[in-house]
Formats: sequence, C-alpha cells, structure tokens
Amino acid sequence: MAKKKSDELRTVLAGPAPALSALVREAAALGSVEDVLSRLTPEQIGALGRAALADELRAAVGQKIRAARVDLDGERAAWLACYTSAATVRAYSRAMDALVRWCGFRGVDVVTLTAADADAFILETRAAGGDEDSVRAVVFACSSFFRFAERRHSFVKNPFRGSRATPKRTSPRAVIPAPGEIETILQAAGDDPVLFAAVRVMNETGLRVGGLPGLTIRPDGSFTTESKGKSVLSFMPLDAETVRILSRIGRGRQPFAGETVGALRMRFARLVLRLHKAGKVSAPYSVHDLRHAFAERNKDKGLYWLARALGHASVSITETYLRNALGIDPRTIEGRLAEW
Repeated sequence: MAKKKSDELRTVLAGPAPALSALVREAAALGSVEDVLSRLTPEQIGALGRAALADELRAAVGQKIRAARVDLDGERAAWLACYTSAATVRAYSRAMDALVRWCGFRGVDVVTLTAADADAFILETRAAGGDEDSVRAVVFACSSFFRFAERRHSFVKNPFRGSRATPKRTSPRAVIPAPGEIETILQAAGDDPVLFAAVRVMNETGLRVGGLPGLTIRPDGSFTTESKGKSVLSFMPLDAETVRILSRIGRGRQPFAGETVGALRMRFARLVLRLHKAGKVSAPYSVHDLRHAFAERNKDKGLYWLARALGHASVSITETYLRNALGIDPRTIEGRLAEW
C-alpha cells in the first residue's frame, strides 16, 4: 500500500511545479516524511523545496500586503475611542508612541510584530531604566491594542500575549484597615472637620482622594466630581448623616472647595502615622487604603456592582484590580459581566 502511495507521489512530482498541499496530503497518507523522501530523486526533492519556498514567499508577501492595507492611525483612533478616561487615553497613547518609535528604528512593521520583536521591545524598555510598574503598564497597553486589532483583522496576532519578558508584579498585596481601625481613624480626625468629612466620604463611597476637591453635592445626596481625568456621577447617594457632616463645613454644595489633594493626603498620613506609633492601628495606612477597604467590604455585592461603585470603565478592570491589589480571585465573585 505504501509503495502504491509513493508511486502516486512520484506522479504528482513529475510536473514542473508540484503543489505543496498535495505533497503534504500524500505524506500524511503514508505516515512518514522520511519514507516519502527516500523514494524521491534529487530532482524531485529539488522541486519539492522550490514549491515549499514558493508557498512560504507567497504567505509572507500576502501578509505584507494585508498589513499595508491596515490604517494604523485609524486602528489606534478606534481603539482609544473605546476608553472614556482621558488619563487612560493619554497613557495608552504614550505606550503606543513608544512602540511605534521602536519599530521605526528597527524597520519593523507594527501590525506584523512577532513575539520575538515584542520580547525585544519589552527587554529594551526595561533596560532603558523604566520601573517595573511602568513597563507592565506599557505592555498592558500595547497588548490591549493588539487584542483589539486581532478581532478586526484575522491575520493579526497579539505578540505580547504570554510574554515571559514582562516583569513580574512584585508589589505586595495591599494592607487593608479593618472596620475598627477606620473607626479609630475617624475618631482621631474629629478635631479636623474637613479631614473627618473626607475620611467619611472615601470610606463610604470608595472615592479616590483626587475626587474630593471637585465634589459637588446634590439635594438628594448624590454627587458629581472629576477623578483621574473623567467625570464621575455617584453610583449611590451619600448617607444622610454624611450629608449633614459635610454641610457643617460651611462651604455649601462643594464642601472640599479650595482643598488640595496633596494637603488632604498629607494630613491623613500624619494622623495615621501618629496612631500607628501609638499602637492604635496596625499599619501606617495611606489614604488610598480606604478605597481598598471599601472594595474588600463590598466584594460580595458582585463584580458589576463593585465596578460601577469604583467608577471602573469595565468589569475586566475591576477583575485586574481585585487580583493585583487585593489578592482576590475575581472568579470567586458572582455577577461578572464582560462589558456594559
């Protein structure tokens, strides 16, 4: 049977330009490439090599042609339009600018970037002195672009996926203040009405400290502000007691007007450091740890609820946040929705 198949293969090879796909099928039927080659003349092997080279060249040229038809600027614009945060758009744009420059210096096409190219880019970015968190952010942004592009173009592959050149996260899991410690902090902040109100709002809502100066309270207890370059509308109204506390500051609907993020952060840090030295709290918590505590406390309400409350653009961001900052496996939390 094998001899008959080999004779058929010789017939296929007899022509001037045998089809490589036909040879592959015949070799598969025989079950042995070596058996096929041993029965061929040097001329036939040469024909096979030429056919293989021609197929490889056709594939390479075809990919180049398809890549040349991709409007890179248009793809970038469409990708960035998926994000509502101005800060995210700026950070992702900087990351892609760095990749485009790197590709230009080396004569590499961005769209057809290989895994080896991506690894080289990451390693050179690390060698240039970027800290590991910054390098990871660049890799995440570039990978996001290629995930977007490969859904729109079948020949595009994400070269950053699974790269071992990406620095591993070394940041420890956030140390989260316990409810009793937050109460201790609130009691200690009683002599500073603005700081007391700020701690209460952040603990209750998970709002970043950067959202406090622009906070505007509505009559129903809801609020608007800006955080990380984007507008924020409260997911839930403030507690009535919190609204009363804010009103006592005497600044109307904008209780933190005139305050700076740096000053609020510093006052909180000094207060908590004093409590830590006195043994009243277990760590010198940062103001951002109140946001972590909010997420930890409310994780059982579901990923969708938590993502909305934290102001994340998508549930996938919340999943990354839980995994990296809090050490929580998001798969253990109900209510996952990919996007909304």
